[in-house]
Amino acid sequence: MTEENGTELWSFKDTTSPGVTITSTSGITNSNPVLINFDFSEFVYNFDLNDIQLANAVKGAFTEIDKDTFTLEVIPSAEGEVSTITLEENAAQNFNGNASVSKRFSFYYDSTPPSLAITSETSLTNEVPIVFTFILSEEVVGFEVGDIEVLNGTAVFFEVVDSRFEWRNKGVCFRRQDFRLG
Repeated sequence: MTEENGTELWSFKDTTSPGVTITSTSGITNSNPVLINFDFSEFVYNFDLNDIQLANAVKGAFTEIDKDTFTLEVIPSAEGEVSTITLEENAAQNFNGNASVSKRFSFYYDSTPPSLAITSETSLTNEVPIVFTFILSEEVVGFEVGDIEVLNGTAVFFEVVDSRFEWRNKGVCFRRQDFRLG
């Protein structure tokens, strides 16, 4: 296209829908509320709290960080999957009026700490090693031998057997109160 004075003009028509990425700090959490991030691929307009649908949760504080980044505090209603955080198509539009795409996100909320039972086949003995079994009520991550404080002995073997943790020790006689979880 050319103006009367000979200057060339360029025209660009944006027909691309803004994309969105929904994230949280973890797929499994015991945090409440849970901070959810909405990161759009470009500046959007008309995006607000009413554009977000939740299952197994209620909406908390909604914050516009800038025109392409928003956060929402999600308050889980009960343990389990916060099955869907949903943005329907057209929840927001870019400067040219192109509608955003739909997007779904979920996470798992677990507020009950696992219970722990510690057992041994021996009560009071001078045999070594003494095997203690740590039985947790649910699967956990990050439990390791360094989490166990041993008095009058040394942990020499630690392995995971299904959801059970087995710990072997060599040293002096033990009573169950002689070690603590850290």
